[in-house]
Amino acid sequence: MIAAASLWIILSADTVEATVVYVTYTGTVSSGNDPGAVFGQAGSLRGKSFEVSYVFDTGSFADTNPTENFVFGGTAFGRPSPLIDPAVLTIGGVSINISGNSVGEIQGINQGPGAFSEQLHRAYDTNGSAVENSIFNYSGGLSASITSPFIYHVTSNDGGASDFSAFGASGNMSVDTLTVSLIPVSAVPEPSTWAMMIVGFASVGFMAYRRKGQRSIRLAGAKTA
Repeated sequence: MIAAASLWIILSADTVEATVVYVTYTGTVSSGNDPGAVFGQAGSLRGKSFEVSYVFDTGSFADTNPTENFVFGGTAFGRPSPLIDPAVLTIGGVSINISGNSVGEIQGINQGPGAFSEQLHRAYDTNGSAVENSIFNYSGGLSASITSPFIYHVTSNDGGASDFSAFGASGNMSVDTLTVSLIPVSAVPEPSTWAMMIVGFASVGFMAYRRKGQRSIRLAGAKTA
């Protein structure tokens, strides 16, 4: 009975469901200048390849609305930013970090077939640095989900606003590819359940040990009879 109760405690322990979302944009800088050589060499950034990567934790957000889903935060909103790592902006092989401590946002919109759809991601740092990427179209080709993995190749029918400003360098980016991938983190016990789980495991172990001892006594008694 105790063992069964202990097993129930273990199986019914509260869990924290979270989804970590990895977002990557790649393409070419369409216009930009870097007077301070932040990206290795002072001067124009036009024509250089870029990559922007974000890591979001969507927490317990349901992500079930068919038309729009979003999670945002940061000091500008008085709530934690969903960015769990700084956004990494790489231009011409040189990378810098842009924290999303002021603003971090992940958003998906799809208003139906043949209608507006968009994926948007951004990170604003309290030091003034910022990077923002979005892709949109009017064909309904982009998902409203913010946790579904996909790879999207931008076409001439797509629009968007992708720009950056960091440490004196600034510019606009032409996106070629957007990749969203997931690493689900599930069944993480709440801190308050660890004690119950330990008690449960101890009870199961004690009952197993007790039954083994009783079996040994019965066998010994049968041999001496």
